[in-house]
Amino acid sequence: MLIIASISFLLLPTLTIQLWRLLIQIKYTFAYHLMGISLICQYFYKLRKRHAFPGCSFYVQNSGK
Repeated sequence: MLIIASISFLLLPTLTIQLWRLLIQIKYTFAYHLMGISLICQYFYKLRKRHAFPGCSFYVQNSGK
């Protein structure tokens, strides 16, 4: 999933010379960028939720008291 999110930064739509479509193309480019960031955040959130990073500061250990 991380690889797919990284590739989404490279798959930006090609900008055209036509001025009336330029704004739409730039808007789609920004949307691809946000989708990639959200996929990366979701991936790390799922790992944190499954405790895949036991040495990480997000991991809260239950002391049993």
